[in-house]
Amino acid sequence: MKGYIHTAIILTPLLFSCDNYNISTEQSESFIKYYAFNQVNEGAGVCEISDGGYAFLGNTKTELQGWEICLIITDAYGNSVQSAKLIGKSKDDRGYCIKPASGGGFIILGSTQKTTGTNDKDIWLIRTDHLGDTIWTKSYDGGENKDDEGKWFDLNENGDIMMAGYSTVTDLSGMSKQIWIYMVDQKGNQINSYQPIKIGGPTDVDEASYVQRIDDGWLVAGISNFFNSSFPVKHSFIRLITNDYRAEAWEESENNANEEAISLTVFTDNTYLICGTTSDIAGETDVLLYKIKKVYADDNKVRYEREWTRSFNNSGVDKGTCIQSEDNKIHILSTWSNGDKTSIISIITSTLEDESQQYMTIGGSSQMESQSFGFSSDGGFIISGTNLSNNFSSMTFIKTKAGGKF
Repeated sequence: MKGYIHTAIILTPLLFSCDNYNISTEQSESFIKYYAFNQVNEGAGVCEISDGGYAFLGNTKTELQGWEICLIITDAYGNSVQSAKLIGKSKDDRGYCIKPASGGGFIILGSTQKTTGTNDKDIWLIRTDHLGDTIWTKSYDGGENKDDEGKWFDLNENGDIMMAGYSTVTDLSGMSKQIWIYMVDQKGNQINSYQPIKIGGPTDVDEASYVQRIDDGWLVAGISNFFNSSFPVKHSFIRLITNDYRAEAWEESENNANEEAISLTVFTDNTYLICGTTSDIAGETDVLLYKIKKVYADDNKVRYEREWTRSFNNSGVDKGTCIQSEDNKIHILSTWSNGDKTSIISIITSTLEDESQQYMTIGGSSQMESQSFGFSSDGGFIISGTNLSNNFSSMTFIKTKAGGKF
């Protein structure tokens, strides 16, 4: 049973955010900003910074240099406070995740395309200062001169960086993807005695989409995609990487399931929530949520058990993109699409005990897609996404009040 539905209509997007500082404090509690530098732009991530402003990560596509990473530093109202930083080489470079770095500045993870040889993609890690100026960059090759990308990272108490994504390998079926994780220090250098762990199957197409630090080590979530006799099946999974970098206990969906795990959150020390998408043979998709419980076997080894699965549907193609939790509440960021020309961003709020949901929707007649979100210091949400209107797409930054309200 659905709860209330609140809809905010989005107007025609602006080319750049307006820099108007004569606005009220209330307007810092909720706003929508659009940024664009070329015809094709996309939002990737956002994080809050210590002065009350934000660092917004996006990608913009140029005619001469392909995709470039775009970093925008804003004030508390989402207005840019300086010229945007464009980071890239001469081919396609993309950013997927941004977080504050230990000691100030930002870390960005994504991919960079080589300018010579095979033109394949490498994982790309970027460190900037507080103004967004690049301090250093490091690229990491999966080892076979094929496409590799970093999708998410997390930090431990020392500021070390655990990256997760995929590496492309040659196997019995030709080329496929393997889950790839790699740990480096604050300067991007490999941690001593640690080698990248490739834990994908020999013929499956596997990709890690999320990694999060826990007491036992790191939890990695993602997709294992394989083909049966008639159609491809996607399994969601989570896997524990221990503090000494062994790949251990994991949970995977059943053989007949078609799921994509995109994001996870630690609800308690022993309870984890995974969100993503579930679909049927006809291609209809729903937002996916499931609860994982960590248990210990008689030999004291960890294993994971799925306690329940829920799905949330509107109509058409619904995709879960990110999850956050607070107290007993669960918040899922998703994209709902009714057709080729209409999609909206939705925040679904539920609890562990009650299957009823409340929906906060953001969007109008354009195509708006969500990418990531987190909490702001005042208890609201900060959301990154993309808005497409008349073949023109803009990076979209949304700030809400507590509970996703405007």
